[in-house]
Amino acid sequence: MKNSHLLLVILCTAGAGLLVGHLASDRQQTATTDELRGIAAEHDCDSATGECPGGRHDCTMGNCPSAAQPIAFPALSQEDPSAPAPAAQAAPRQGAAQGQRIQPAPQGPPSAVQGETRAQIPTGPQDPSLGPANARITLVEFSDFRCGFCGRLSPTIKELLNAYPRDLRVVFKHFPRNPQSDAFMAHMAAQEAQAQGKFWAFKDMLFAHRGPFTQESLVQLAQSAGLDAAAMQRALSGESHRALIEAHIAQGRAAGVRGTPASFINGRLVSGAQPVDAFKKVIDEELRR
Repeated sequence: MKNSHLLLVILCTAGAGLLVGHLASDRQQTATTDELRGIAAEHDCDSATGECPGGRHDCTMGNCPSAAQPIAFPALSQEDPSAPAPAAQAAPRQGAAQGQRIQPAPQGPPSAVQGETRAQIPTGPQDPSLGPANARITLVEFSDFRCGFCGRLSPTIKELLNAYPRDLRVVFKHFPRNPQSDAFMAHMAAQEAQAQGKFWAFKDMLFAHRGPFTQESLVQLAQSAGLDAAAMQRALSGESHRALIEAHIAQGRAAGVRGTPASFINGRLVSGAQPVDAFKKVIDEELRR
């Protein structure tokens, strides 16, 4: 009888220990999930600037994600960025914002050049461009006037044009990530500026603009830029450049563009507002071919 009582006490003690361990594991898992959701919200890009809340600028490593696309966030650990990536990636977790699936970013910095796959992107006389028409290198930039990182890429593009005056041609492609936003109207206004021969100066004004893009505000910007304000009003009211903007969006999607800025150097993708040396590396490789 004593042995039976002793056995019963041992079994009860073991069962209680397993229950406590299970509850502790559940609390730890819940805390980890809450932490990941907080980090996902912290790294959401601001719709107006493409920047993270609180002044941080690491949304998808310098790239504004397209609407309805996964938002990547840096790994939680502060490991050596030169360390190799782990063999297996964690399973995607459900994001807190709009039910988006959030993919963990790989350990270490991503490669600026996305492999050797070359996109075939058509260009035409209506596309804004700078540089010689017969240049050996063509850089096609897909950009969004509501993307803060796209605005930061503009000085890099100017530096590249100065560094390769005979070998580089830059072609601008309209890629408003949300076709229902006011950015679409800004892109139509920019294309009207192209029709009037003042695209590049007007483009910089659009990136600097911090208010909403309305017909009134865009006509006022056009007046400030020395454009024909009446022609701008007609173009916006009649949406005369909508077809071209939609064609650019379709070209970008066909080329695999999922965020902005996305630059293709002779068809090779350089994703995000990378440093100028990342672009020069690809350009120099192309010139040596």
